[in-house]
Amino acid sequence: MISLLNNSGIVVNIWFIVSLDTGLACGWMIKPYCLTDDDAEKFEMLKLLAETDFYTAKRYRVPKNYKVAHSAESLEGLFHVSAIKNELETKIDFYITTLEKDMPEMILFPYDDDKRRFLN
Repeated sequence: MISLLNNSGIVVNIWFIVSLDTGLACGWMIKPYCLTDDDAEKFEMLKLLAETDFYTAKRYRVPKNYKVAHSAESLEGLFHVSAIKNELETKIDFYITTLEKDMPEMILFPYDDDKRRFLN
């Protein structure tokens, strides 16, 4: 987490779009928050927000270089639901970097004392 204020940080809710019929993921959604409190309280808040977040979360397709064998075919832009845990453990930087590219630009304001602070 990125520390912004005392005991606050950027946290995210992330979901994968999975077919219940095939168990294949074709996309993912992510929504960031700046929350305070300890990690357990942040996690509880994310669980509450998840109930409605998916309506407004940014959506992405699984990259085409992901391939899965299904019914004797090789399908692009998919992976099996059984790979989600490994996906997050090994490629979390990909998801965070993708999110960061779509976040609003932070505008810096130069103060007279030559320190830079964020404008919100």
